Amino acid sequence: MTKELFDAVVGTPSPSTVDVAAIIRRRRRIRAVRRLGIAVVPFAVSGVVTAAALAAGGGGTGAPAYTAQPPLATGATTTSEPTAEGLRTALAEAVAAVVPDARWLPDGEPSVLEPPPPAQTHGSAIVACDALGCTVGSPSAPPTTDVAFSGSADLERAGNTGLVMVGVHTSRSLLDCGSTPSPNITCAVGASPHGYAMATRDLRPSALPDGLTGPIPVTTRKVAIELPNGWVLELAVNGAKDPTVPQDMVLTETELVAVADEVVRRVTD
Repeated sequence: MTKELFDAVVGTPSPSTVDVAAIIRRRRRIRAVRRLGIAVVPFAVSGVVTAAALAAGGGGTGAPAYTAQPPLATGATTTSEPTAEGLRTALAEAVAAVVPDARWLPDGEPSVLEPPPPAQTHGSAIVACDALGCTVGSPSAPPTTDVAFSGSADLERAGNTGLVMVGVHTSRSLLDCGSTPSPNITCAVGASPHGYAMATRDLRPSALPDGLTGPIPVTTRKVAIELPNGWVLELAVNGAKDPTVPQDMVLTETELVAVADEVVRRVTD
């Protein structure tokens, strides 16, 4: 998550000496080193669409079209909490089913999902981060999180690489567009191909860089979808970091929704 996206999510903060962008960059470096198996000392800081309409979207890579499969257990629900490893396995299988031409970097597997680390104090601010971003609070109003676990990893497809972020929330607020306060975010609620409650969000920067004209591109696309126990799975994919460089997202909106839908289908008992 870039500083611009952070501002889009939490609003423009009051003047602060906290360098949120530096905190995010440091956490990404730590995650990259961990994927290589190198021991590090962590820097602990803790931030109406229908299926038919989505089906109108397209890929652009020439990959075989994905066809939604019947639920593994029709009508079944469970009250058990999903496990981090179970969701990671389901995510790997879902991506392989929906976009078989995509590959996780660097080792072909999604990131391990982990609980968010403790929040840390920076001057007069308290910063809480997870794989999806950061929130800033104060001693009198510390940041809170409903994230049970999260992770992120790069996905490569047809020469294009994008960061895919996943988080599991214990509350249902993301299924309601009322939790989207920023004009830089467009939100729509509806149902997934298998009928699970969901909401999609597109994040855009406030403006194009000087000298550029045209529509402001989507820089992050998110889908939140209900899990069987009432928790919410959030999947997000980043587009080009620089709007001056034309680049398609590694997953289209239709594909992102299909992956999320497949994950829930696979963890439904």
